[in-house]
Order: sequence, then structure tokens, then C-alpha cells
Amino acid sequence: MGSEILKKDLLNSVGKIITLFLDNGFRYECRVITCDDSFVKIFDEVKSREKLINLNQIAEVDGI
Repeated sequence: MGSEILKKDLLNSVGKIITLFLDNGFRYECRVITCDDSFVKIFDEVKSREKLINLNQIAEVDGI
């Protein structure tokens, strides 16, 4: 997934609950807060806290 496409899709998903799969095997059930050129800010629904994820670490996204 290209970073521009990913960034655009994440920006269009602000407020939605999605699943992020990272290249290190981690998975997040999360609500998208915002996104810029390098990071997506999420609210982790499982741990009930905010987190920043580098776009380069995202392997797959479900729900956008």
C-alpha cells in the first residue's frame, strides 16, 4: 500500500474503528484520531489509550 493512498484512506477514516496490522506482527483494534505524512494517531480500544504509529510500520489495514 503506498503511503499517499494509506494516508488518504486513514484521513477519510477519522472517527471510525479499524484494525491495523503492523509489520512486526502487532494488531490494533483502534479508532483513528488523525494522520499526517509520517504518523497516524489512534485510540487503542483494547488498552484505552492513545498511540502514534509510524505509517511505514503498517503492513495492512482492515475496515477503511
